[in-house]
Amino acid sequence: MRREVEGICIPFVAGIYATGFSVNVIGTGLSMFIAFIALFLSTSLLLHKPIHKSRTTRLIAAISMFLCGIICRKTSMIYECSTVDTLSDLAAPALRIFTGLTDSLPFTDKDCNAFLKALICGDRSCLSDYITDSFRESGASHILALSGLHLGIIYMMIRRGLSIIGNNPAARRIRSALTILLCFGYTFMTGAGPSLSRALIFVILNETGTMLNRVHDLRQVFYSALLIQLAISPSASVSIGFQLSYAAMAGIVFIYPVLRESFPSGSPLKRIWNLASMSIACQITTAPLVWLRFRTFPLYFLITNLICIPLTGAIIPASVLTLTLHSVGMCPEFLYRISELLIQMLLSGIDIINKV
Repeated sequence: MRREVEGICIPFVAGIYATGFSVNVIGTGLSMFIAFIALFLSTSLLLHKPIHKSRTTRLIAAISMFLCGIICRKTSMIYECSTVDTLSDLAAPALRIFTGLTDSLPFTDKDCNAFLKALICGDRSCLSDYITDSFRESGASHILALSGLHLGIIYMMIRRGLSIIGNNPAARRIRSALTILLCFGYTFMTGAGPSLSRALIFVILNETGTMLNRVHDLRQVFYSALLIQLAISPSASVSIGFQLSYAAMAGIVFIYPVLRESFPSGSPLKRIWNLASMSIACQITTAPLVWLRFRTFPLYFLITNLICIPLTGAIIPASVLTLTLHSVGMCPEFLYRISELLIQMLLSGIDIINKV
């Protein structure tokens, strides 16, 4: 099954990215016409005889998917100017309430309010230039940009919170459906950026597999998510957020398992190595893209991630709990102080790294 998904996804994505060349050379209208004719001929060849798993058949199928990618991207280029993100517009009032609650938290340091609003809501308008520059220079900008890391932490919180439903087949289906619904709501409330949308598709595929009692294959999920997201929104292919998100996931899917297994499993440092190897794997696949786009490379990325990711994993659950109890007027004082302390630890850690 994984090979079939790869065989569909890779040529389709290649077709999506090939459109820039074809537009520059022969124009949108003519290239679309040629692509339609070629797609019709290649599909006719596939349907002319029963499909066998031969090299010729796979080649024709790959060409068909490549042409589908070209047509899909060009069609979106024609109509994307008139597209309205209705779901995000509908979710905007909920986001305003959420950001208002974040601003109202009684932190003694207002930088903590601004940071938390950026971390959970994606609103960086109140962050000082100093904090923004510190995160960028230390290689921790991904902490401020809503991404799969943030939704992944929230996803795990939701799953653990819904574990009280039970573990029988019916309860698992209900839990999976509620998890998808809540993750969907958070994604679109915060703008449904390419990276968050990718993470949402991963959640949907993972939970759908759970409901159907299917074994999860991360590579298959990776290819399926990439195919689905580009089929729905081909214009996302030019977004740096989309490119970095899938580049990071490629490192996790293809490189991280190799690095992780290279360390002895019985060692007490195994957990630290797992986090370090994931950071290295992501850096291997994202660094070339970052260098090409921004001409920069974070020298202390490993130290930064070893500090930031565990702290972020503690800040988000603590802050969500604080916000929830604060919204109903039942938050104890010590919870405010714990959330603020964790945020200050992260900001101080980033500041120290920049001064090294």
